[in-house]
Amino acid sequence: MRDAVATMGTVLPDEIKPGTRDAVHVACIAVTAKVSMHPGTDVGADGDPKSKPVGIVDPFLKEAVPTGSRFWLYLYPRTITGLNHHWSHPDFPEEKKGEFVIYEESYKAMGEDKARSERWLEDFADSSDVPSYDELRLATEHVAMEGGGHSIHFGTDASGRIPPEFWIHAEKAWGITIQGEKPEYFSCAC
Repeated sequence: MRDAVATMGTVLPDEIKPGTRDAVHVACIAVTAKVSMHPGTDVGADGDPKSKPVGIVDPFLKEAVPTGSRFWLYLYPRTITGLNHHWSHPDFPEEKKGEFVIYEESYKAMGEDKARSERWLEDFADSSDVPSYDELRLATEHVAMEGGGHSIHFGTDASGRIPPEFWIHAEKAWGITIQGEKPEYFSCAC
């Protein structure tokens, strides 16, 4: 099964059955409109539809973007790295924990090394004293932006040692590189 990023902008193939779930990160940047444009208009990085297109005007807008106004420019799919995510929504029944399956074909599409690292990180999050896989990733990204440190902090109780191989997997799966000191512990920020 291919993930949503691999099939965005296309009619879905038969292998993707109704009710299949995924979520995507869409890279976006705030730009200023050179001319008035409708949602979904192809546009260049400079906010001009006459420039080489790199994405579209925010497709969720309900009306045109006036000249000189800022808007989110959503970059085209497959121009950044895609991620698999499980999501919830009040209009869709929630799947039971542990029943969400990431298919082997998705791992092949992402690359074997990245897939192995994502699995390792998911297993690590499940067996560690961290709130969740997603919170682990967000906290790790924050530490990377700060340039490193002694520990990764969570807003709830969390403690434990971070093995050195964690950073190898974080770099492969999430693209996270620590320029400074790599944290060796989790801790509570409270």
